[in-house]
Amino acid sequence: MRGLVYDTFEIFVALHEKQRNIPLSASGLMLVGDAAGLESTELCDGIPTAWFSAEYATEVAIEAIKRNDTSVQFLKKYDQLVRSDKLIRWATSGRDRHNLRLAQRYHDIELFRWCIYHGFGPGAWSNPDFRDAFISRLMEMVREVPGALEKIGDMFARNFINWRRRGHVIDISYTNEDMKSAWNEFLIMLGIPAGARDLLKPIGDIFIKAAKEGLG
Repeated sequence: MRGLVYDTFEIFVALHEKQRNIPLSASGLMLVGDAAGLESTELCDGIPTAWFSAEYATEVAIEAIKRNDTSVQFLKKYDQLVRSDKLIRWATSGRDRHNLRLAQRYHDIELFRWCIYHGFGPGAWSNPDFRDAFISRLMEMVREVPGALEKIGDMFARNFINWRRRGHVIDISYTNEDMKSAWNEFLIMLGIPAGARDLLKPIGDIFIKAAKEGLG
């Protein structure tokens, strides 16, 4: 039954080329979020793409009102903004979650692992749309939100602690060198080159500090 649902589930509408390329605007009209078929095929969640498309629609709507021009020609700018957004492109084109139905249908554990790794694990970084969008939005958040890196570090530290506790590891006494080594291995696993790893050292220091405080 679950496999059949995956074949017809509306969250995957963007995987159909014809549906993915429908116009997102008309005279006096702009479609956002689910109405525009922008559900995330990887996350099975329409909220992030709804936010981003609504931001673009707001920008174009304000400009259209100022110009007193809500024609289809002018509102096509909204289509262009949405189509060029790398995060939206990644979110509406990934097939890994969709292909999980095949792993279930054929009881293929290797395909299951492949889909998980490339859809939601380190393998996702091989997709330039995801990688570039994630980094740019992270930098944007750091600029606009005071203490953003500390908050992210705290979140990752808490997840790390919970994961270790679920694994029944009670005695955790990592040194700073242990944590630095783990951070570096994490970056290598993501395929980040040595030069970029050096640039990310300040972020790693924040994560390590948050993790040590949480573990303490």
